[in-house]
Order: sequence, then C-alpha cells, then structure tokens
Amino acid sequence: IEAIKDADCIVLGPGSLYTSVIPNLLVNGLSDAIYNSTAIKVYVANVMTQPGETDGYNVLDHVNAILKHSKDRLIDYVITNKEEIPKETLLKYYKDGAKPVVIDEEQEQKLKEKGISIIKDNLVDIKKNYIRHDAIKVSEILIDLVLKRNV
Repeated sequence: IEAIKDADCIVLGPGSLYTSVIPNLLVNGLSDAIYNSTAIKVYVANVMTQPGETDGYNVLDHVNAILKHSKDRLIDYVITNKEEIPKETLLKYYKDGAKPVVIDEEQEQKLKEKGISIIKDNLVDIKKNYIRHDAIKVSEILIDLVLKRNV
C-alpha cells in the first residue's frame, strides 16, 4: 500500500486476467489504494486471449472485467497492440484456441466515455514461435507517460 502511495505509475498486466491481474485487485484495500493514488494507472492489454479464461474477449472486455472487480475510473490508460501477427505464428495459437485481443473504434469510444485513453502501438515480440509483448517498447511507452506527466 505504501509503494502504491509513492508510485508515479501503476501498471496492471499483462497477464492472465482472472488468475493473475484481477486477484491482486481483490486484496483488501488494494483497489482503494490504487484508485486514490495520484499515480498514472495503466492497463497493458494481453496480445492474445487465453483459452478457457478469456475466450472471445476484446480489449474492452478485459477492461470491463477489471473494473467490475475493482472500481470505476481505476484505469487512466490502456496500452494495446495494433501490430499484425504473422499467420504462421497465429496458426499455432489458433490450434490451442487463442486469438488476438483486438480493439475497434466502438471499443475506443466506450473506453473514452469511461475516461480511459488508448495507446496503440506495435507491441509484438515473437521468440521461438511464441508471441510476447515487446518489453522494451512497453517500457518506453510507460516511461514516456510518466515523463510527460512530470514535465
């Protein structure tokens, strides 16, 4: 709680929505501490759905699940991927039931109505045929948000 009070930026995700991200928000007092913090609150959306957990989910579905289990206005920014994923890589994921987590204009409008800004960028890093976030790119975006706010 003290670290949250002192934070410049609080990052949720990426990670398993219902088994990693949301459980942390259910800890007594944590959602309130995040909500009351003056830090920038950012959700880094997953690049791919998780079979059996987020089947068919888009970016807005992920955000709505987080807000349902915490507080409205908990998130200031959503960082999401806009990069095309190579088909040969996607085929492996499709076989497992995973699909890209996408965002469209309607979702963007609904997020804006919730007071959430959207940052879309090329965030895919493929290593050994596994899709991951480009950690350097995500870090650059987060640092840029903090620096712009502190100027």
